[in-house]
Amino acid sequence: MTTNLSDCLLPTTRSFLDEDDLSCGTDREVEDLIEKYSGGRSEATGEPDEESVPTPETQALLAKEVALLQLRKHWDPKRFYKSMGHEEKLDPRRFQLGTVIEAPHEYYTGERLPRRARKSRIIEEVLADPRARGYVKRRFRAVQQRAQRIAEASKLRRRRSSKTVQRRRRRS
Repeated sequence: MTTNLSDCLLPTTRSFLDEDDLSCGTDREVEDLIEKYSGGRSEATGEPDEESVPTPETQALLAKEVALLQLRKHWDPKRFYKSMGHEEKLDPRRFQLGTVIEAPHEYYTGERLPRRARKSRIIEEVLADPRARGYVKRRFRAVQQRAQRIAEASKLRRRRSSKTVQRRRRRS
């Protein structure tokens, strides 16, 4: 029995399945090997499958961190952060966290955090930064004052409109 050599090659890794007798085995074995070597990626697009992305155990805390990341442009007005995308909403159940590893040349830069200033969570880092806390407090107060002024104005508007309605009723 002669087997075509290209039939025994995996499409993603281009390695032999069985080098001894060049037999490919059953279709199920080939599918299992393709799934094993593709690393949870779909065959058509090469993108990771949704099922392969793990769902975090501590979902509530990590979902808060993702929400905080989405609001990071409001921490510092003088710093630009790239958008996380407005078209599609980020699913808080499906995401992954990673660790940023600094390059050796970044050791002497001004943005480097010393080891004792580093925290395990993003929320802790933001709350520990006095500049960020001060800015957030100022902005929160400004938003609250603006909302209070708007509420008072609408309250006055409702009073005035109710008085005019009462006057019209009296006249008729």
